[in-house]
Amino acid sequence: MRIILLGALIAALAGCAGSGGRPTFAAMTESPADYDGEKVTVEAGFYGGFEVSVLTSGFAESFPPQPIEPLVWVGAGPSEECLQDAEGRVRWAERVEASGTFRYDPGGGFGHLGAYEMALEDARITCL
Repeated sequence: MRIILLGALIAALAGCAGSGGRPTFAAMTESPADYDGEKVTVEAGFYGGFEVSVLTSGFAESFPPQPIEPLVWVGAGPSEECLQDAEGRVRWAERVEASGTFRYDPGGGFGHLGAYEMALEDARITCL
């Protein structure tokens, strides 16, 4: 009986790990419905430009770099100290920590013209 209770307790604690915890950016974007409405903190890249402000898993090798999908809309950016700039056209940071409430809508509706399925609302973004 104790083994069964211990197993149930471990399973319950494991299930809570995704709730308000620190998922990876990949885990959050691969199963976005699981995190909808949750307060999360993730490490990601940041990319911002004209009508674009997103978190990304990385950047394509180009100049200026282009964010790699999947993308998560954010209405904030990190401080100037870690941003790189391409002649005022785009700004990016290789690594940031972003915290906020994750939202997911498979029909889109976030960001410029509702182009994004995922967003991090009330985001706070800091340089790493």
